[in-house]
Amino acid sequence: MIEEEMIKDFISITDKSTDPTVGKYSSKKNSFYEDIKKWQSNKYSKELDIRPIQFTFEITNKCNCNCKDCGMAANRIETIRTVIEEDELNKLVDDLEIIGIPAFAITGGEPFLAFDKMCSMINHSRGKVDVSKIISNGFWGKNVEYYFKKLEESGLFENQFFVPSLQISIGQQTVPFEYICNIINYVSNHYSINELEQELIEVLDKKKIPYYSCIKELNIYSNKLYFLNTREYDNENDNNNVIYTEINDYKFMFMGDAGVEKEKDILEKYNISNIDVLKVGHLKSRNMYTLERRIKMN
Repeated sequence: MIEEEMIKDFISITDKSTDPTVGKYSSKKNSFYEDIKKWQSNKYSKELDIRPIQFTFEITNKCNCNCKDCGMAANRIETIRTVIEEDELNKLVDDLEIIGIPAFAITGGEPFLAFDKMCSMINHSRGKVDVSKIISNGFWGKNVEYYFKKLEESGLFENQFFVPSLQISIGQQTVPFEYICNIINYVSNHYSINELEQELIEVLDKKKIPYYSCIKELNIYSNKLYFLNTREYDNENDNNNVIYTEINDYKFMFMGDAGVEKEKDILEKYNISNIDVLKVGHLKSRNMYTLERRIKMN
């Protein structure tokens, strides 16, 4: 009985299962399913009952790893190359648009071994269909900025419906963990935060939950927190909140994860002196020399 209920909940379309904020896809808008349905209505034959919204395919079965239990049956990198050619990839994109499948996910093998062809396909898909997901083992994290710049230039972030996701597969692979960390760090500092904040705001608005945005100060009982805003930076560390407050005649300042550049901006904009307790940044604490030299500590 329990298994039947679980299966029913899994395959049934309910208000919850079609809510893009809790579903398996990363959506750009709360109207995700409605927008796709409208887009498909001009593509599909009315006789069709099943309307997929994602097509997943292997761009190559070649892989830099040789995992014993590979579920994709990928070939070792030394074997004869098996990859879908550029004209075939472009035709696939065109066919998906014609029949009304709004997105595709790329896997392998290791798709980044066919990187140029993958970028060409993504570029060809602009304004036609979305790239919903790329699945990789992350070997390219050694030179992460190069690859993300190429993906940007190809139009990966110009989707209509989906926020593109990057799924890093970690298992028996021999990819150094450092490369995976490089990818996570780059994404967190360049892409994900703003998108996550926007999605969170949409959820809060939908559920009518009050929230604060871009505030300068906040009253908590008899105390007041001051947010020392300066400007927008190109990294999330410097975009952290720096907070100043006074409690029982003691002055506190919490630096979040601000670096030297934001330290200097704060000192130029605010009259900061005689701080009793200075909480340095977790990751940037080695760079706190600016404030330590400029602020007179009691």
